[in-house]
Amino acid sequence: MPLDWIDMPLIRTTGSDDIRDLPPMNVIFGQSPMMAAARVKLERTAETLVPVLLQGENGTGKDIFARLLHARSNRSKYPLVKVACPAIPHSLIESELFGYEKGAFTGAYATKRGRVELAHLGTLFLDEVGSLDISAQAKLLQLLQDGTFMRVGAQESRRVDVRLICAANENLRQQTEDGSFRLDFFFRINAVTIELPSLRQRAADIPALIDYFSRSPLQGISSQSEAAFARNDPHDAAVQLARKHPPTREHGSQLCFDWQRGGPGGGLDSVCLGQPDPRD
Repeated sequence: MPLDWIDMPLIRTTGSDDIRDLPPMNVIFGQSPMMAAARVKLERTAETLVPVLLQGENGTGKDIFARLLHARSNRSKYPLVKVACPAIPHSLIESELFGYEKGAFTGAYATKRGRVELAHLGTLFLDEVGSLDISAQAKLLQLLQDGTFMRVGAQESRRVDVRLICAANENLRQQTEDGSFRLDFFFRINAVTIELPSLRQRAADIPALIDYFSRSPLQGISSQSEAAFARNDPHDAAVQLARKHPPTREHGSQLCFDWQRGGPGGGLDSVCLGQPDPRD
């Protein structure tokens, strides 16, 4: 078993002050009815213990919502542990989540706590939960049922207190029908589901997003972006920002807007960041 996977930076542990690097709330939520509904659910469930499922395409802000849910909960002074499920091979996912005992397998020279234990009293965030295999789902189901789990190679169960948040960009209901996702686990993790719309569904928010990312002192503005804004070309400005600044790509990977081309025959083009520039 390649132990170099065990120590890869697949998690982030953070406290409530971590939300200081987020955009302002009016930028995150904008003015669309769908985001207003998502905000209401977030505020109503943040201080509860119920599992939350964040459902939406890539780039819709699931990571931001998970951080806000944790920061606004009574667990905010304890860790938020994020696990990027697709990044971990199936053969290692159980030892990564639940830890292992010394001698559990070749190369296990010492006992190591898993992500579940690291999240004790805090929040465990499983990103892209649909990629977990059936065996890991079964063990997480046990954790949700009675708060217990076993390290790999252990003989006795351990108990933890964690709040679970999951994110999915796939249709988990469809996965239950094709047998790749347990139905009982699905019902457990979606006590509350928050649907996050893509920017295609909240076009009115796009100008504010472009304005924020173009002016944010945390990101800076590249010379290419400055030139694009100077010549009043929002397409070039947005594309340069996405290429230059990773946070812009994260928060705007689905950023679509209508770009009015000038000159004879000009029309409306749909431009999406995160996809090749059609004019390259």
